[in-house]
Amino acid sequence: MPRGAPLKPGVLPELLGYRLRLAQRAVFRDFASSVAELSPGRAGMLLLVEANPGVTQSRLADAVGLDRSTMVGVIDALEARDLIERRRGSDRCWKSSGNKKGRRSALFTPEKKS
Repeated sequence: MPRGAPLKPGVLPELLGYRLRLAQRAVFRDFASSVAELSPGRAGMLLLVEANPGVTQSRLADAVGLDRSTMVGVIDALEARDLIERRRGSDRCWKSSGNKKGRRSALFTPEKKS
């Protein structure tokens, strides 16, 4: 095969998983162009926290299929960007809630039509 020549796709275009991955990449690119400050995963987490004020990290982890130690890092990142607040609850669990800055993020701002 000559250097620089395009690769033959073989059977890839016929595989559903491959086509879904291409679609996911296109959706993520579109998302990144409109909500640059957050990844799709963290944006989803922000939406879940906003919809469930006072939710525990354990419940969030269960809801999205992450282990609790991974969830701590996600919540830490959102809190460090001042998008959510975390408070210790009476049951000694950390509880997360949305805050004003998080609600003002591009995620909650309707797209302006030109």
